[in-house]
Amino acid sequence: MYIRDGIVYGGEPVTALKVIKIKVLPDKIMLITFSNHETRLFDGTILREGVFKKLQDEALFNSAKVDHGIVSWMDGEIDCAPEFMYKNSYEYPPLENTETNEWYFFKTDHYEEEDRRMSISLT
Repeated sequence: MYIRDGIVYGGEPVTALKVIKIKVLPDKIMLITFSNHETRLFDGTILREGVFKKLQDEALFNSAKVDHGIVSWMDGEIDCAPEFMYKNSYEYPPLENTETNEWYFFKTDHYEEEDRRMSISLT
């Protein structure tokens, strides 16, 4: 239990989760750094219903930006809650290749359940 602004709440205080930065990768994958200092991989192919149908256009998906802690597209016309992106993302245990300055990660395909190795150049 805790008190905030004179109001008693049950449970523990929860800090709002925000997106700090993103990097859009091939195949609608996003590398997202959250306000809790975790960096995670988000598979944007799950955004396919309702307003997210527009994001099937890869150029539009790639235009994502962070606006006040939320990932958005089309000047805020489309956005996605940080909590949803966190819950539907994967741990990001990067393995750096210091010779080529590339980072490697594994992406699981939701449909084939097959891992694919991808690299990200940091240069």
